[in-house]
Amino acid sequence: MRPLYRSLIVVLCMGFSACLATSPESAAEEALGGEILGLHHGPLHRPGQPCLVCHGENSSWGQNTFELAGTVFERAADRRGVGGVDVVLADVNGSEYIAKTNSTGNFFITVDSGVRTPRKGRNGELVIPQGLSFPLHVTIRNGSNEQKMQSLVWRNSSCADCHRGPANDLSNGPIYMQAEAP
Repeated sequence: MRPLYRSLIVVLCMGFSACLATSPESAAEEALGGEILGLHHGPLHRPGQPCLVCHGENSSWGQNTFELAGTVFERAADRRGVGGVDVVLADVNGSEYIAKTNSTGNFFITVDSGVRTPRKGRNGELVIPQGLSFPLHVTIRNGSNEQKMQSLVWRNSSCADCHRGPANDLSNGPIYMQAEAP
């Protein structure tokens, strides 16, 4: 084989293999691992995981894009989230939005410019007419129990990016309603 053709074949093979490489977004999706036993794709799956890995603007899923999403637990040590919790978001413009967690504790906010006022969707969804204006004040309420987030949400729309796993130097710990018993 002539050296020119051999070089051309090598370059084409390298270019083709680069197309097969995993994107950073796909790698992040794969790193989440499998589904929790008994929960399938949909609004009830992956409680406590960073929702925007698969439902963000750059995800390779190409499905629902969330403006903000997360999971609320009853206690920090719980593995399953708690349903029926109000997640109250107040943005920098003074707008207030209230999402309600579904049966696995998940909530997610989507934007639909066709709606005039926020409306509850299905299974933890809140549909708003325009994007959120950061920073956000966040409060969670369940009956008379209320927890206010100590700091503002400046721009991160995937709650589990900061609230994933146990509290440590890299995580604020999960979002939860009840403090552990002393």
